[in-house]
Amino acid sequence: MSNNKFFISEDDTIRVWAEGNRDSLKVFRANAATSDESTNEPLFEISKDELRRLLAWGDPGWVTVSFSGQLAHDLQSSAQEVGMLPENFAIEAVNAFIQAGRMAGH
Repeated sequence: MSNNKFFISEDDTIRVWAEGNRDSLKVFRANAATSDESTNEPLFEISKDELRRLLAWGDPGWVTVSFSGQLAHDLQSSAQEVGMLPENFAIEAVNAFIQAGRMAGH
């Protein structure tokens, strides 16, 4: 899938990680005592869209939003210009919008 790995958990016996490509994530499990890739066992693969829906379903008390395409690019570059993480920039932008609406009496 990719050389990028996100390690989910690891102890003395089992290592679990995810690898992603443009459209999906694949989760693996392997014996932590060896680097032999023959012990790598794919557990499941999920599209990124399905994962977003799963997270939203799994915690209905949250509002989950994701950005893609040009809007994501603009968000990332604007956040970088002011030295913020894109997630924090989006939170502050939404907060400013809400506050402006309240001040306008809406």
